[in-house]
Amino acid sequence: MLQGDFARAERVYRSNLAFVRGLSVRNPGNVELRRDVWYTMMSLGDALTAQQKYEEAHTLYADALDLIRQLLQADANSFDLQRDLGGNLERLGERALAARDQPAALRYFEEALALARRLQLSDPSSVELERDLASSLTDMGDALARGDDFRGARECYQESLAIRERLSEANPNIMEFQRDLVIGYQRMAALPGGEHYWQLALDVAERMAQAGTATPRDAQMLEDLRRRVRDR
Repeated sequence: MLQGDFARAERVYRSNLAFVRGLSVRNPGNVELRRDVWYTMMSLGDALTAQQKYEEAHTLYADALDLIRQLLQADANSFDLQRDLGGNLERLGERALAARDQPAALRYFEEALALARRLQLSDPSSVELERDLASSLTDMGDALARGDDFRGARECYQESLAIRERLSEANPNIMEFQRDLVIGYQRMAALPGGEHYWQLALDVAERMAQAGTATPRDAQMLEDLRRRVRDR
């Protein structure tokens, strides 16, 4: 998406947020309207983040977190609300990490990871929840690596990678799973002593290109990996 598209998205989401907030104020007992407010706040935060308007995005994500916690107080067992909470925590953790606030990032990611584990255990056959868990483990690894806890980061990355390898092997024609696997290998490669994982990441990217379903972004990833392996 081009920068102008994000600016247009921002305008649309601002308008939508004002509208759904008004509806929610007039219907305070309507949970679906309050969740619509949450969703629109998150979408606006994403549009702002894409334009590097980080301070306002963080405020929206934080306000959204307060709202989703309120909704969960009324319906603590809601699967959808718990997944919403996990996504909200992930956004705040990413913003904290980008702002070099590693302790805050760890707090957000720790809560998100604990939640992802609980949800995955509640439905072990769910591929979607397995992917959520792998993503949360990667986030946690990123925060640990930022604090030079490479041992802790490696443990998180390895657990995430095991999930991604299993999903990739079971679903070789689903490109999202292959991209996930490349990301898993890249994270391992970035750790001290992990340089050989660059070749594994490249092998997956090459297979994606051969399958003929790679996107332009995949093609750029392939070139980056080729350069990484060549320059090792």
